[in-house]
Amino acid sequence: MICFTYILQSTVDGRFYTGHCSNLEKRFIKHNRGYSVYTKKYRPWNLIWYTTLTTKSEAYKLEMSIKAFKSREKIIQYLQENPCVAGSENLQISDLLDFRESS
Repeated sequence: MICFTYILQSTVDGRFYTGHCSNLEKRFIKHNRGYSVYTKKYRPWNLIWYTTLTTKSEAYKLEMSIKAFKSREKIIQYLQENPCVAGSENLQISDLLDFRESS
């Protein structure tokens, strides 16, 4: 069974959301339709990164390790060092939005 770990970014305020699932397209649609309590208030979301793993356990472990970063800069660094899987351009992965305050 193929599983996914993914990162979404809110177009409202730039926050990130990390999750895992077995059907990425279906899960992404649910996030943007408001089926998730946490992500509902920050819609719409862009899928900015994902990777495939062979088990749900691996996908969950990766999700937890990304969530442990606790800092926006660490997540951005992770995204830069770990590109999406090959073929991700077919899912229209969005560019990372820059919500830093301008001086």
